[in-house]
This record gives sequence, structure tokens and C-alpha cells, in this order.
Amino acid sequence: MDSSSTTIDNTSRNTLPPPNSPSMEILAWDPTTFDFMPGNTKQDPGVLIAPKMSAYNLDPPKEQIRISANSAGNVWQGSVLVTRNTSFLHLFLGDATTEVVFDGTHNNFAVSDLPRYFWVQAQEGYSADMRDMEIRIQAQNLPQGVTLPDDFVKFTCVWVDTPQINFSGTVSADDSAGDNYKNNTDTGNTDLGFQNYNPPGAGAAVGWGFEASGLVHPSNFSYPNSDLKLDRDSLYRAYVGQNLWPNQNFKNFGPIPPGNDTSIAAYRDDNPDSDASGNIYDLDAPWLACVNSPQNEVRRGRWDFKEFASITVLGALLIDSPITTFYMDYSVIQQDAPNGTNWVLLDPSNPAAVPGDNDASVYYDPSGPPPPVTWNLQ
Repeated sequence: MDSSSTTIDNTSRNTLPPPNSPSMEILAWDPTTFDFMPGNTKQDPGVLIAPKMSAYNLDPPKEQIRISANSAGNVWQGSVLVTRNTSFLHLFLGDATTEVVFDGTHNNFAVSDLPRYFWVQAQEGYSADMRDMEIRIQAQNLPQGVTLPDDFVKFTCVWVDTPQINFSGTVSADDSAGDNYKNNTDTGNTDLGFQNYNPPGAGAAVGWGFEASGLVHPSNFSYPNSDLKLDRDSLYRAYVGQNLWPNQNFKNFGPIPPGNDTSIAAYRDDNPDSDASGNIYDLDAPWLACVNSPQNEVRRGRWDFKEFASITVLGALLIDSPITTFYMDYSVIQQDAPNGTNWVLLDPSNPAAVPGDNDASVYYDPSGPPPPVTWNLQ
């Protein structure tokens, strides 16, 4: 903020303001440009941050800010008071570990000690509206007749609730990816569950459709160039009878984010504004190709999944939700003689069936071992 931001009260004196007047400024760092945010962008769109959530071991980067003041040649020998409008926002000194106490003393910094760098992090809470969190500076003990407007930085802290998984029913009406999903089913429907599909570039297949959804906070979230989405990591095996299916792209859980099984954009709805309740969506149908095979051949698919929200904040790709873990297992049998591509779910009464097959469900111990992906689920 330059001297044009200084207001001089001349009601008691008939003099012009000095050319070098007291001023103060708070700036927010943009790690993607390696510079401070220009102009009033620190207020609109403001700074996008993600919350530290101890229950989920999530500790995202802190945002750096700089507070400076011009004493105008010691004309202003006062201080700058730093305030916040929510207890969710935490301020740290330049070492990024010593937290500032907002008690009117420890958050009050002498002009002579400025400029100084600080770090900001939201903890255990998130935004209810865009740009609803704020760090503000207020001039203290200004010379008589001099006033300075407050300066401030706005923050939006985005968070997504635990992803919910639907394995049956139909695609949500608010899911903008529903038409693309429908177009890849054999019969042009939005049903979830087991059916025939034509996955892009894969040809005829059978699969089990599911829909993940996550409630975004704030529900009206919209930030320039945001890459917020539901992402997914998978552990996958497939079998012909009791043997691994040759030449398959099997997957193993790895470091996240990103996931190793992210849905294509056409199968996602990344915009919470498209849903009156503020959800984002992820559709998929783990599939097995309808290969030409002998009658009564059995093929099996085994999947474990981790579903989570991800977003790039302050230059880092982050997990921004709890992780939902779930599995999907099914076996199919080819019915046509002597060979064909007529694959249907394997009936539990068939001697080739195994207990616990043809099932999909959420499980609630992501820290423990995942369900087995062996042919017999043992």
C-alpha cells in the first residue's frame, strides 16, 4: 500500500500532507509465481488454503504473508495490530512453528520491527463461504491527524466431507457426468451395479457401476484454475479360473495423491456449483472385457479402492478429505457354446463360486491390511 492509501485529517490545520506519509501493507505470497499476489487479488479471489485436520493426519503447507510499515522518517512510532476473524486461522512467526497469540500484545508489532514475515494455516475447520476467513492489520498510535485504512488478506479454506459410495440405484440427478456414463452402457441407462458396458477404447465389457460423492465446503466453492476433484487409488487383480489373467495392467496401492485410478474427466463432476447441495462426483464401472472364450469359462475381478478429494493448494497437490476405502469383487461365466462373449454373473450355487464373491462394500479400516484380492478371496 502506498501513500495514496493514507488519509490526512486537516480539519484542525491548514497544511498539506507530507510527501512521505506513514503507510502499512500486508501481502500474500503466491508460490506458483514466486511473487506476492498483485493488486487486490489478495482479497479477491484471495488465497486458497486447505485445513490441517489432525484426525486424518493431514497437515498442508502454510501460506506466507509479509507485513510492512513505513514510519515516514519516525513520524509514526506506533505499531501494527494483527487480527483474525475466526479461531480456525492460526498465525506463526517466521520460523513457521512459533504461534502468535491473539491477545492484543503478542499480535501487536512495532513499526520499527517491520517488515516481518509470517505464516498462516487453517486448523480443524473450513470455510462456510468464499473468502470468509481474514487476516487484518490495523494501525495503532498514529500521529495526530493521520489515519490509515486497515489492510487485509482474504482466505478460502476448502474441505470435502468423507466420500460416500453408492453401488446400486441410479446416478444422481445433479451429477453432470451422468449422460456420459449412460452413453457407455449397452442399454443407455444410468443404473449403478452390474451390467454390460462399452468403455471408451475398450470394446464390450461387463462391469459394476458405482458413484462416489463428496460434499464440498464452502458449498459455493469456485476458485480460478482449481483442480479440486474426487480421486481414487486401486489395488487390482483379475483371474481366469484360478490363474492370473495374462497381460493385464494390474495395480497396487501407492503414495497418494495422485491416485493410480483417477476417472477420466467425462466421468467426473468437479463443480460443486452444479449441485444445489454442493457435491462433487466420481463415476466408474470396474470392468472385465467380454473376450471370446469357451463355454463355462470363469473370469474374476478383484478390486480394493481408496476414494478421496484432492486439490492443488499453494503449489502442492494435497488430500483434502477423509479417505473412504471400499472393495468390489465379482466373477462371471461365459454361457454360449462352444465359444462366445455372453458373460453373466456367476451364480453362487455354481461349483466354481467362492464365498463372499459378487459383492461391493465400504470397509472402515484404511490403516489396516486391505481385503484380499486373491481368486478365492482368502
